[in-house]
Amino acid sequence: MLKKEFTYTDYDGNTQTETAYFNMTKAEIAAMQVKMDGKYIDHIKALVAGEHVEQLFNIFRELVLDSYGKKSEDGRRFVKNPDLRADFEASIPFSDMLIDLLSSPDKMSAFTKSILPPDMVTNGGEVNALPGITVN
Repeated sequence: MLKKEFTYTDYDGNTQTETAYFNMTKAEIAAMQVKMDGKYIDHIKALVAGEHVEQLFNIFRELVLDSYGKKSEDGRRFVKNPDLRADFEASIPFSDMLIDLLSSPDKMSAFTKSILPPDMVTNGGEVNALPGITVN
């Protein structure tokens, strides 16, 4: 889970500070893998290496929005829903974060790894495939 603090100037000229959380579960990653014929992570790596700006923009826009949610106070749930997503998408922090991520392959990689379950990232920083998820 990634906890990110944003400080920005709102539309009224006031300085605001907000904390946002980003997380993807194994089930959500599995759904993405299945949707992309088991090659979601490989697809992202290829796009970054090939500098496909439009496709990278669209994928990271969706990844940021799909991973955004609210952590329950007891830490047992991470709530995501269309209303939370729309509110975040309409915010200055979303815009700033997306542009910042797209400024560097290292930032894209770090974000992706930080929202994955810890056991999906090796000590060397590589992303592990989900065991048992194969697509023909």
